[in-house]
Amino acid sequence: MNRQQYDKIIELINPKIAPLGYECVEVEWDGVEETLRVYIDRPEGIKMEDCLRVNDLLIEANDLDALVPGDYRLEISSPGIERPLRTREHFSRVIGQKIKVRLTERTQNRMEGAGKLLGIDQDDIVSLELPAGVWNFPFQAIRKANVVFEW
Repeated sequence: MNRQQYDKIIELINPKIAPLGYECVEVEWDGVEETLRVYIDRPEGIKMEDCLRVNDLLIEANDLDALVPGDYRLEISSPGIERPLRTREHFSRVIGQKIKVRLTERTQNRMEGAGKLLGIDQDDIVSLELPAGVWNFPFQAIRKANVVFEW
């Protein structure tokens, strides 16, 4: 599956689970195990009961079945402490924290880096403080990003 397919699945899931107080922050497809992993979150965190509740809701979603190839297993999970960052809002919540970013294209001679998120400006330029200095790149160029938990 590609990013556009993931985004369609997330767009389908969020309206179904939002009334229960949850947000689908990411999905991923494991083709070997034929598993759709759905990562959910809410401000107070996720417990096993939350995963079961969302699973019971989504297992009956025929429109979700239409977006996933063949028979598959549905797995609901917390995003964990190194949660994925996908939307502008996700990034806004973690300004000042360390994140890791991988881009789709080289910007300022880099395709990936980890550092303190300084912010996102009105032109959707993300600023990340790296040991070598500030790295600025377009939000649209992000392939994958996540919070980095510092032990």
